[in-house]
Order: sequence, then C-alpha cells, then structure tokens
Amino acid sequence: MTDRYGSFRGAPMQTTPPRPPIGALGGEFIKRQCIDSVELAAAPVADRIFLGNFLLEAILDPYGSDYSYDALGASTTLSIGDTANPAALAAAASTASAGTRKIMASVGIEKYPMPLWQVLGYASLEAAIAAQSRKNGTVNLYATIGGAAATGTVTWQIKGCDA
Repeated sequence: MTDRYGSFRGAPMQTTPPRPPIGALGGEFIKRQCIDSVELAAAPVADRIFLGNFLLEAILDPYGSDYSYDALGASTTLSIGDTANPAALAAAASTASAGTRKIMASVGIEKYPMPLWQVLGYASLEAAIAAQSRKNGTVNLYATIGGAAATGTVTWQIKGCDA
C-alpha cells in the first residue's frame, strides 16, 4: 500500500523540514480549509490519497467539502475516512465516470455538527487519540482506492472549523 500526496499541499508537507503550503491553496487550521489535487497513474487497489491532517475536535463543513475525479477506470471506487475507519465519511463509490461527491457522503445529518472524532466513529476523544499514530490530537484523512487500479485526477476541498 502506498500513500499518495497532492501536489499543492500534501507533497510539500512531506519534505524535511516541511515546506509551507502555497498561499490560498494550502490551508492550515487557522484557515480551516484544505484544497489539493493528485494525478494517479495506474494506482493500485488499497493505495491511499492523503486528503489532509485535521484536529480530531474539528467540525467539517458537510456542504462545502467535496472531492471530484476523472473517470478513473472501470470498477474503480474511492472511500473516505482515516486509517482505522477507511469508509467512515464516504463509503466506496464508483469512479468509473467523472463526477463530484461530498466528503461526508455516508454521514447522517444528525452527525453534521459533531466533532470529527465522533463522525469517524470513535467512542471518545481519548479513544480517537489512542488510535492515531500521533498523540497531538490530529487525524489524517485519506481516500482509499478500491475495485481496480485508478488513473486520472482527483481534486478535493475540505472546509471546517476548529472546535
């Protein structure tokens, strides 16, 4: 399994030391927005696209958080979540033809105002922190490729606010 990073924010943040994101395309918690894009070339099943790092107590905007994709190939799917719950925000959806979907497509509206740790299905903030490889109260969100190898562009915008 390979993690794939967007060219505007994800890849620069993986350098040592991390390079700040490009202006408005970046997005730190203070801006409460993450916009990025990645080009896939026969990315295999189970590869993940890094969508961003968010506070577990952040509240995502279910109306302003979307992902768009080219026709990625027959039988391809994308699901959205974290490492422990890879489809918590959006269950596997077909990406065989180009489209746009909500980042929180599988989240019931009763959970829209809840902090991210609850939306991801954790019993408590402490349980969510314990499940992450880092202990700083943040979580990485990913889009996981399923069904078949994916080729094309995936672009996303995630908005929200810190709790």
